[in-house]
Amino acid sequence: MQDAYWRADFGMPGFMMPGFAAIHAEETRAHEHWTQSLVQENHSVESWVCDLSTGLFCIGEKARARHGLAGEASGLLDLVRSYAKEDRQTILSILEEATSTSSSFCYCTTIMLGAGPASRIFCVGSSDVRAAKGRLQGVFAFPQLNG
Repeated sequence: MQDAYWRADFGMPGFMMPGFAAIHAEETRAHEHWTQSLVQENHSVESWVCDLSTGLFCIGEKARARHGLAGEASGLLDLVRSYAKEDRQTILSILEEATSTSSSFCYCTTIMLGAGPASRIFCVGSSDVRAAKGRLQGVFAFPQLNG
């Protein structure tokens, strides 16, 4: 994973550039710090959850609209399809690793939908794969439009 911007204080998601991703085994401090940074930077934040037994992501209304999705539940490929092509493999690798061991992770990419304008998206999440039914959960964050 690209760790160029990673610092001992867990970095600031606002400084993450598209293509950045990080994963750390059960690093709850990282997850809390990343999420707090997004809130402090006045990003629009919306939670999501993925049940690993079905592979379906349940995401909020704003995130569905930004991803160009109609239904309440979507698969991983439905989400990643809207991401910049050059970032897709990195994001898939992050999420694959997160499903194999409990961890905290983050990534930043650009959403590209048709001829519309590109928009940046941050994802901060954690996984719990020790439970009988594993799950991923976290937040999507978007910079506020027009300020």
